[in-house]
Amino acid sequence: MTPINLIDGIAERIEGMMKYYRYPESDAPELARPPQVYRQYLPAKKYEGRDAADYPFIVVQLGDVEIVEIAEAAGYPVATVAIVCGGYDDSDDYQGWRIPAGLATHIMMELQQRPEFDQFSLELPLSLNFPEDQPYPQWLALLSTRWRLPSVGREVPTAVYTGMYGETLPQGAGYASAAVIKIIRE
Repeated sequence: MTPINLIDGIAERIEGMMKYYRYPESDAPELARPPQVYRQYLPAKKYEGRDAADYPFIVVQLGDVEIVEIAEAAGYPVATVAIVCGGYDDSDDYQGWRIPAGLATHIMMELQQRPEFDQFSLELPLSLNFPEDQPYPQWLALLSTRWRLPSVGREVPTAVYTGMYGETLPQGAGYASAAVIKIIRE
């Protein structure tokens, strides 16, 4: 299981949970649609800026992957994943932050209810952040998560090699020279 599988799995879960979510909720019901879910980056645009048709959206982004040590063990990999939620509201009351806040809260609740899938496990805490400088009329929320990935076990030598004097040699300890010396002495 790789971090790519993690990103794809989280994106698929979010697509499933947002399947029946509709935006906008009231003003233009004929335009209501679920959020678009992207992996890592928003798609390229052929024109300047983003407009209301691009919203709402959710981007699942892989951050750092590190090996976390645990006492008397080999450790395990942990991946940081950001879930960026975006909404569009050009009204003068500056309440557009509610759109990504609603998306992010919905995702947080779902992840808390089911913190594991495949071989991945969500680690607490979850963190929800609203960037201070919002690009009005676009609104963003950032959900930070950490996921425990399946660890890869260390290889344990299973072959036993015998040296020229009958002693047991560890794997990778210069067997060719011992075998040559044994042959020459016989």
